[in-house]
Amino acid sequence: AEAAAADTRAWISAVVAHHFCQQVTACGICSSCCCFKEGHHPDYLALSPGASGGHISIEQVRALIHFLSMKPQAAVCRVIVIWEADCLTVAAANAFLKTLEEPLAESVLILLATAHPSLLLETIRSRCFQLRLPGTPPSTTHALQWTEEDKQLLGIWEEAWVVPGRICKAAEFIAKSMNIREVLYSLLKMGYIMSFLFVEKELVCCAGLSPNCLEFLREISEQLGMNVWSWIDQVYEAIQSTQQGSALNVTLLLESLLISRYLLGKQGRQVLDGNSIVSYHSR
Repeated sequence: AEAAAADTRAWISAVVAHHFCQQVTACGICSSCCCFKEGHHPDYLALSPGASGGHISIEQVRALIHFLSMKPQAAVCRVIVIWEADCLTVAAANAFLKTLEEPLAESVLILLATAHPSLLLETIRSRCFQLRLPGTPPSTTHALQWTEEDKQLLGIWEEAWVVPGRICKAAEFIAKSMNIREVLYSLLKMGYIMSFLFVEKELVCCAGLSPNCLEFLREISEQLGMNVWSWIDQVYEAIQSTQQGSALNVTLLLESLLISRYLLGKQGRQVLDGNSIVSYHSR
């Protein structure tokens, strides 16, 4: 849990760094990057639970609202991160709600981080775009190690990713010869690596990952752009479907993920219409 929380903080910090960077690459050397790393960027504010009771108080939220009432000083817009957002008191959450709906500044990036989204008020959840960040899957003990099975699967998927006409053949082969749960967790691991390659390559730590595999995953992450997290979310949903015990057509499930990756890659940073994804539930 601590490792997952650390990864979440690293990922969100990397996103904020990209936003502030004058080169838009989180270069780490421009004045904006230096200010952010040193903890005194004028357009950044982070809230976290206080020492007394472990809550985020209404006083903290009022300070946030005042912060947003001022125009950005160095960046295009101000950035707010609320760590452990489920610790907002009811009063604080209600005070924050109007700001979430109608930010005071002309443009504001607000990130709410929580491992327990169900504890947030429904009125807040309904006004947020939810993104599940990749973490260590609970049922695998080798989440950060690159195994021979991962290498084999990537080799099969690499061919299908490069030549879309081979998607059906690849999906059928994987469905017949490999355990679907292990395949999905392996794909989740690949998504985890790609997301960090896209944001900040230094964050990647996966024992046994060869330079060739790493380079291919970097190429795919660049094709997907921000859509890498949309694809990860679809892998999560596929895993949940297998856990629910519902009847699945495994071949169609894999074809759906392959087609999704291909379409998301073509669209780059645009959002993919979920209706264009093949349904993999048995009829």
